[in-house]
Amino acid sequence: MDAGDLVGDDLINGIVAERLAQPDVAEHGFLLDGYPRTPDQAAAMEGFLAEAGTTLDGAVNLDVPADEVTARMLARGRADDTEEAIRRRLDLYEAETAPLLAWFADRGLLDVVDGIGDEDVVFGRLSTVIDARLSLLDAS
Repeated sequence: MDAGDLVGDDLINGIVAERLAQPDVAEHGFLLDGYPRTPDQAAAMEGFLAEAGTTLDGAVNLDVPADEVTARMLARGRADDTEEAIRRRLDLYEAETAPLLAWFADRGLLDVVDGIGDEDVVFGRLSTVIDARLSLLDAS
């Protein structure tokens, strides 16, 4: 992970599947950040959600240019946020995660939110999108 690599699918799918099988998830729902990262992980998630008798209601992509992502990550000051590791993560994103956006869009699940701006502005945009999704669910 320190080199910018992702955790293997078997491990991360198992962790997420175990957590989503908990009773509080069925009662209250869930929000995932950073998972799934690939179409294969999304397909696995779709399977274990089906086993639990539920489906995914939506996905949000915070749209932020690569140079802004790099600047934000370097500003965090984490030991694993070297320029090389960040570049590797962004390359992995383009190769493996970007195709996931099409996977969600094909299923009518994707909302894209402009991630540029201060935290309150971006949070407001994100809240608007999530509230709209929840309203659609309540109406059905």
